[in-house]
Amino acid sequence: MRLSMPSMLSSASLLLLSLVAVSLYPAGVSAAELGIEVVSKPAECTFLSQNLDQLSMHYTGTLASDGSKFDSSRDRNQPFVFQIGRGQVIQGWEKGLLDMCPGEKRKLTIPPEMGYGGRAMGSKIPAFSTLVFDVELLEIKNRKPPVAAQGGIPSKASSGNFNAEKLVETAIKANHVVIFSKSFCPYCKRAKQLIASIPDKKAEAKIYELDLMGDEGAAIQAYLLQKTGQRTVPNVFIGRKWIGGSDKLAELQESGQLAALVIAPSAISFMQAGAGLVVIAGIVYVASRYFGKGSGPSAAGYRKTG
Repeated sequence: MRLSMPSMLSSASLLLLSLVAVSLYPAGVSAAELGIEVVSKPAECTFLSQNLDQLSMHYTGTLASDGSKFDSSRDRNQPFVFQIGRGQVIQGWEKGLLDMCPGEKRKLTIPPEMGYGGRAMGSKIPAFSTLVFDVELLEIKNRKPPVAAQGGIPSKASSGNFNAEKLVETAIKANHVVIFSKSFCPYCKRAKQLIASIPDKKAEAKIYELDLMGDEGAAIQAYLLQKTGQRTVPNVFIGRKWIGGSDKLAELQESGQLAALVIAPSAISFMQAGAGLVVIAGIVYVASRYFGKGSGPSAAGYRKTG
C-alpha cells in the first residue's frame, strides 16, 4: 500500500530520507539498539551483501507501537533497489542489511534515532516512532556469487595474490587474542569490550575489521566459514583456539573463565615457576645448613684452619 502524505512524499522518498532530526529528542528519551532477527536463510549462505552493493529488496514496514502497516513493496509487487553505504536509506537499513545473502529474510526493529527521529512522516509515522521492517534480499545486482568448489562450499579463499588462509593462520599463531570483526556490528563491539575489560593482559587483542578490507575482508570471512562453520562476526580466537562469538565470550565471563583465557598462560607459568624456585632455594639452604654441622667435607674439609 502506497503512503498517502500531505507532503506528497512517495514510499521511495520515505526510505531515501536518511537525515533524521535526532536533536529534537525530548529530554529523558534514551537511544535503543537496532534489532536484527534472521527469520530464514538458504542452506548455503556465503555470498553476502556489503557496503556499496546495489541491493534489490522486498519489504513491509509497520509501527512497533500498534502493528499498523505504513508501506510495502510486496503490495505493489515492485522490489526496491538502492545502493547501500551511500546514505540513500535510513541508518537502520544501512546497518541492518549488511551480511545478508540473496533469499535471506530478516526482521529489523529500528529505534527512532536510526529511523526518522523526531520528524513525523505524514499521518502514518508519528515522531519518535520505532519501526519494524520485514525485509527480504532478492538480489545483489552489481556482483555475482564466486565460483564454488564441489559440494557447494567455496574454494580456497583468495583474492588475486592475497591468501586469506595464510593471513588468518599467521594471525592466530602470532597473537594470543584475535578478533575478526566488522566496524558497524554491535555484537563485535560487545566482544571487543569484553576482551578490553580484562586486566593484566599480556597484549591487546589483534582486531581485523573485515568490512574495511574490501575483497580481502570477504575472502577472510569465506575462509573463516570453512574453518569454524560460523558465517557471522565476531569470530574470536584465544590461545590459538577458536572460541566463537560475543555470546560465548559473555558466557565465559559469567563463569569466570574468560580472564584465565585472556591472560597469557606463559605469564601465569612464569609466576608459578618463580614461586617454585623460591621453594627449591629454601630447601637447598636448609639442607646446606643441616649438613654443614657434620664432619664431612662440606663441614670442615674446605674450611681454613689456623
